[in-house]
Amino acid sequence: MGEYHDKRSNRTIKPVSNDSGWKRDPDVMARIDKVQLPAKLVCCISGLTLIEVLVSMFILAVGILGMVSLQITSLNMNRDALMSMEANQLISDLVDRISANPAATYGPIALGDAPVSGSDCNLSNCTTDQMATYDVSRWLCAINSEDANSVPYPACDLLGIKGTFPLGKGSITRVNNEYRILLQWVDKHSDEVRSTELYLWVN
Repeated sequence: MGEYHDKRSNRTIKPVSNDSGWKRDPDVMARIDKVQLPAKLVCCISGLTLIEVLVSMFILAVGILGMVSLQITSLNMNRDALMSMEANQLISDLVDRISANPAATYGPIALGDAPVSGSDCNLSNCTTDQMATYDVSRWLCAINSEDANSVPYPACDLLGIKGTFPLGKGSITRVNNEYRILLQWVDKHSDEVRSTELYLWVN
């Protein structure tokens, strides 16, 4: 049982039995152990594996770069959205101040005009015109509290306000009963000019 004929050696090989079970003929096992792949085939198999590793690393690198680029784009969009929201809040605050002081005329203020030092209406009583000057100065300081040389404006120092918009500028114009309020700034990363404006009708 289990015998077979080896044509190469012209021998009949029988399994050898012992207490631990069956085992194969030692001569056959020795010949099997000596079987080796040709050197050329081994070389080709190794080269193919290396190429696969390099391709996998390239695909992984492209994927990581794509994720980093997407993350940077997302951060830039979030920053732009935040700046736009702050600009709208500042303009809305000035609109509320204009509406609360209808007897005064706000402006005209051109882009790049510096805040004007005046009375601090939080500490003393002010006329309607003084209140308008105070409101505009606070608004301009909240946009940008430094000049082109990064020197703080004196009015902003007195009010204790620091601007949040890079190279920010504000303007106020009035034609008849309509105000046009513009807030403009420069994006630090793209160097693009951003702006938000609002029109206000007063009686």
